[in-house]
Amino acid sequence: MKWKQDPYFESIEHIHKSLELKPIIALKNFIAREPSGSIPISAVSKRGLQFDIHINVARFMRQYPSIFEEFTGPLYNLPWFRLTQEAVEIDKEERRVYEECRDDLREGLRRFILMSRENVCI
Repeated sequence: MKWKQDPYFESIEHIHKSLELKPIIALKNFIAREPSGSIPISAVSKRGLQFDIHINVARFMRQYPSIFEEFTGPLYNLPWFRLTQEAVEIDKEERRVYEECRDDLREGLRRFILMSRENVCI
């Protein structure tokens, strides 16, 4: 099967040149999963390679103040991070769109699998 390219997404230069997009999304999802919506830096400082971050994680997060907001935590004056209000809104919209399209995604994936050579079923 030939890969069909989407001309709209292929033309977005910022997406292609942004090497930090994957780690930003990984950190965003990690913070969003927390019940409090915030994490101490100690929760991610040793996981830099897991998030594909090759510099100090706190330094990386400080480079994106429009996404990650730093504040002093309740204990020991350690830095904590949470998503900015705008990032929270985008995350909620992303989850809403995913929920609305979940059945369509599942059906498309099922058809794709049935078209494969091995005909593997999930």
